[in-house]
Amino acid sequence: MKTYLIIFSIILLSFSSCTKDPDPITVYNTIINQSSYNMRIVVNNSAGNDTILLAKNMSKAYKTSDIIGTGVIPFDGDKATVTFDVSVSIIHYRDDMQSVSRNIFSYANWPRHMTNDIYYYDYIFTDDDYEEALAM
Repeated sequence: MKTYLIIFSIILLSFSSCTKDPDPITVYNTIINQSSYNMRIVVNNSAGNDTILLAKNMSKAYKTSDIIGTGVIPFDGDKATVTFDVSVSIIHYRDDMQSVSRNIFSYANWPRHMTNDIYYYDYIFTDDDYEEALAM
């Protein structure tokens, strides 16, 4: 009887320790320009600068994957300079050194929705962002 208990315990432990790693989750991060202005976003990072150009009512999507669906900011950098129609700019800092009302580096400003096990995060620029840049 003791032998059966030992064998049963070994079998039970072997099943509990063999868990499969979760499958990666697909994540789309999209920057959307719903403002009335063409935009240029320059992200400063250690490798140089990345530039994102967004005409009015255009968007830029980034596809990534992770294990838990939290996503990551789709670009690496310390600051992002957002320029509306070549003349009005505002700077978003990763460490939030200034008072931008909606910092692009903060996931709190990327509303999430999910469809068919795919996570979507959208950052939407509006005319309010232009007005904030104008006031700076």
